[in-house]
Amino acid sequence: MIKRWIVFIAGMNFLAIGIILNTKSMLGVGSINTIPYALSNILNISLGTVTMIVYSVFIILQFILIKKIDMQIIMQLPYSFLFGILLDFYDVFFNIIPHTLMTQFLLLSLAIILTALGAFMMILANIVLNPADGIVHTISEVYQKEFGTIKNIFDITAILLTTILCLISKGYIIGIGIGTILSAIFIGRCIALYQRSYNLHIAKKCI
Repeated sequence: MIKRWIVFIAGMNFLAIGIILNTKSMLGVGSINTIPYALSNILNISLGTVTMIVYSVFIILQFILIKKIDMQIIMQLPYSFLFGILLDFYDVFFNIIPHTLMTQFLLLSLAIILTALGAFMMILANIVLNPADGIVHTISEVYQKEFGTIKNIFDITAILLTTILCLISKGYIIGIGIGTILSAIFIGRCIALYQRSYNLHIAKKCI
């Protein structure tokens, strides 16, 4: 159990670093982070604080959908606060301003690699779901739809809501760009690569 917690906490940190480096690339954040990132800029409050609020809304929606108290969902609440703190810490720690397009893409590439690694490690630890994944999982369970299908719909909805929100409040779009598309394509592929590597490692240990 201790080993699982170590893997989980390390995964949280890698995920937080990946998200922050994604924002620093200025090429567009991951689809699920578009709403917190846009709200952070619109309301001029920290990304970590907005993420806590958005994740809390996701948790409330899960309870509304399942209509009962669930300990796995309750555990997402302290996770949300801790993750928000990590985001704000790494946002200050990585005081990076890319001055060339190459630097931007290098940051984005590193962000995708670390985001995928963090997500994979948290899945591997299997302690508590990220609320963004938790709401997708709950919707898929309640309406008996495939997780991947609901995930795609959820991500597209997040991008559309962000676009509308930005156009209404600012008159231009914040946080959506080529990086959003590349993150959507390659984070999943990287997670699959980590999974295959892990499976090979386990298989070799069993020989």
